[in-house]
Amino acid sequence: MLPEVKLDNSSFEEIAREARSRIAGIYPEWTDYNYHDPGITFLEMFSYLKEVQQFHMDQIGQHHKRKFLKLLGMTPKKRRPAVLKAKVRKEGRVILPEGSRFMAGNLVFETEREEYLPESRIQAAVAKDCQGHVLHREKSIRRDSKIMVYPFGRKPEAGNQFLMCLDLPIEPGKECCLSFQMYDEYRIKRNPVKQEKDFSPLAEIAVEYKTREGWKRAKVICDSSLALIQSGGIRFSLEREMEKIREEGIEGYFLRLLLKKQEYDTVPLITGLSFRHICLLQKETKACWKQGERKDNVRSRTEQYIEENGRYRLLQNGQKAESNETVWTSYYLPEFYDKRCVGVGNGFPGQRFQIPGEGFMSEGLIILVESLTEPGVYEMWEQVEDFDAVGPEVCCYQVDEKAGEIIFGDSFHGMAPETEIRIVSCFCTAGSAGNMKAGKEVEKEHIICRILEEGEGGTDGETMEECALRAATRMRQSERAVSESDYEKLVKKTPGLRVQAVKVLSPSEEKYLEDNVVDLAVRPYCENGEGILSSVYKKNILAYLEDKRLLGTRICLHSPEYTEIGVYVEASVKPEYLHAREQIQRKITEFFKEMEGKFGPFISRGSLYGSLDSLDCIMKIHMLSIEARGNRISRSRTGDVFLPPTGMAVLKDVKCIVVNN
Repeated sequence: MLPEVKLDNSSFEEIAREARSRIAGIYPEWTDYNYHDPGITFLEMFSYLKEVQQFHMDQIGQHHKRKFLKLLGMTPKKRRPAVLKAKVRKEGRVILPEGSRFMAGNLVFETEREEYLPESRIQAAVAKDCQGHVLHREKSIRRDSKIMVYPFGRKPEAGNQFLMCLDLPIEPGKECCLSFQMYDEYRIKRNPVKQEKDFSPLAEIAVEYKTREGWKRAKVICDSSLALIQSGGIRFSLEREMEKIREEGIEGYFLRLLLKKQEYDTVPLITGLSFRHICLLQKETKACWKQGERKDNVRSRTEQYIEENGRYRLLQNGQKAESNETVWTSYYLPEFYDKRCVGVGNGFPGQRFQIPGEGFMSEGLIILVESLTEPGVYEMWEQVEDFDAVGPEVCCYQVDEKAGEIIFGDSFHGMAPETEIRIVSCFCTAGSAGNMKAGKEVEKEHIICRILEEGEGGTDGETMEECALRAATRMRQSERAVSESDYEKLVKKTPGLRVQAVKVLSPSEEKYLEDNVVDLAVRPYCENGEGILSSVYKKNILAYLEDKRLLGTRICLHSPEYTEIGVYVEASVKPEYLHAREQIQRKITEFFKEMEGKFGPFISRGSLYGSLDSLDCIMKIHMLSIEARGNRISRSRTGDVFLPPTGMAVLKDVKCIVVNN
């Protein structure tokens, strides 16, 4: 910890007194130290200036705090909109254009993309193995009803398939989303995945549909379910018409999920299927900047620009773009159109312009500044966090969300505008107020949506103090793999995985003697308690640790070696205890439960004997033995069991013979 340095550490009197004490050594002829002496007057004046200077040097303002936080890689979080999952309650075919507005009181919610909700309904489902044998059949699926379906069976294998029968076909060329609700009530929760591109899926699934020519592959745009390991949706589109067929006694239009390869840790279990789910953002688009020709929109007023060498020429009324020119269009809400020009620059440093409205976000804000020499031609200025690293010729600006202002540079750091400034893209949000509770409803004309899950992600923006607290919390957390505990904590947080136990193997343990190699034993969670470290698990763990490990080190991952344990007990018990056998078995189970997350445990026969002997129902233990079945196991003469460094004890069998004395 660096020491706290105090610069304002002496008063005016102390500074003046120290200066007077040095006079004799510097200029002995100066002997009059009284207040009337002009030299003493100058000395006191400079003492005062020194005191003022050190006072200001000791002050830490918001600008300094921001720079210190930036050195730690932290900046205050900006205002962000809430993200909500909703279900459309209107029946039949529904098309919601991008930016469709739903209302809940005064709050505005928008779709982030065009949503096509087909009229099709899933009426039945069949799970088959790779040989075509039926594993599970749901003959009738009611709308909004709960189901429990293992889409690829209880033991998924490559080639297994999940068929869904639709009553009506899906239109070709339209992107639709099939949402899955997955069972996730497991003891070890799956770590969330923030960036899908950084995660290697545990399985590969193909979406296919039945046509006249047979089964055809659908185009998958994205899969937020990550191959059915979490609740989410598969967004896809079809190229051809679907054909009505009869399959397994069910007639309709069929989609199927084909399992290409899999290394699942837990078996996928579907509890809900729907085509009616959409994603909403709690934001209101005041202005939107898009490439392309003007489109008719009764709600928007538009302006068009021609891009020429990074500059934008405004098209006046009646003007049209040539076929080879790049066109950009800015769409405005009618009430915002007259406010799009925030002002005209005067060339002075530190100009500030107020943004009309409340709750605007710095993210997505785009401004154009008119050229000084070419009227009607605009340049796009860049938004920056601060002006410290920019020169006087850089066209940039800063945004203060709290004050609702656009701030320009001082002509030394950032250019000062001298012409018209207009907004071409702007969004507003209510921040944390948009995190609506599940069950609430939002409405658009005659379309009603019900919120499925509590909204998340809506924030009001951080203050400097809140950012400093977050930085202090972050500094206490392990983000670099240095010590053994760092490695173990980080592996348990690997995105998308369920990790039950981790241990760094010591170099003194058997063969783990290589220099600059960190050996990790990892136990994935598995429903049967014997999870094996698959190749995909290894790939995800190594990728997550890649930028966190020390340079020059190599990471080697080891799968657990499971040792089956059998315990045999013969004991005399007190006759008044009718359930003594159950108590003994429960005590043995609890004893081994404590070893569940431990690699290479030492199983002490004496400790187990003492644990059983402490039971009130026990009079005498005649025989106690511990049997172990596995590789690299050793035993002591007293019956203790030693497991290998990567070994884990799994209690498989307990036999208890009780004698009533």
